[in-house]
Amino acid sequence: FFGHVSSEYPLYLVLLVSFVAGSIMAFIYNILAKKEMGQKERMASKRLKELEEKEAFYNNQRQSIANKQKNTGEHKATSMVEKE
Repeated sequence: FFGHVSSEYPLYLVLLVSFVAGSIMAFIYNILAKKEMGQKERMASKRLKELEEKEAFYNNQRQSIANKQKNTGEHKATSMVEKE
């Protein structure tokens, strides 16, 4: 391939053009990859926020249930003492 091309164009010119074309392709790919990664990061951040909100909700529910059980346990204990 290079033998045929180099008879018409010098080899350094072919290599230079190949390098420039590869650099341009890498630059374009990098820009596109950053856009995609930014979108994935936003989606992951949104999902993380949703999960943290759910966790906080369930922790509040769990705490509320524990408080109710604690309060009803105390009332039962006091009512048993009053009956005796």
